[in-house]
Amino acid sequence: MEEQEMRRIMEQKRREKLEDKMARQRVLEDIQRDRLARQEKFGGAPAAAAPAPTPVVETAPQPESSTSSKKYEECKIQTLVQTFSPQEELAAVRLYVQLHRTDGSESFGLMTTYPRRVFTDEDMNTPLQALGLVPSAVIFVVKK
Repeated sequence: MEEQEMRRIMEQKRREKLEDKMARQRVLEDIQRDRLARQEKFGGAPAAAAPAPTPVVETAPQPESSTSSKKYEECKIQTLVQTFSPQEELAAVRLYVQLHRTDGSESFGLMTTYPRRVFTDEDMNTPLQALGLVPSAVIFVVKK
């Protein structure tokens, strides 16, 4: 009896392994079909051969009308991470961005996304805590 039970368990495990192997193969085939479809749709080389994006300071796009469709040819991402004291003024953040940006010397503004707030010159002398940016906040740099 024990021997038959062991054979049955071994057979069940073998079937499960075979089913897992077939499921993995189906997933790999689906991925390959999806890659080929995307390559056909968008043209060009597969995603793995695409060049890495070039970093810049700008991390938030300018608002556009929802009816226009603009084609983008590149994606620029830059992350500046710095910790500031709650008592420091927003001007310290602006100065830090000015000193560490890599996209040139164009004018820029500072904003948060939620709640959306665009900081003005009057806000520059206000401590971060008074602006509601403590304990942690993400400030975006946008070109003007």
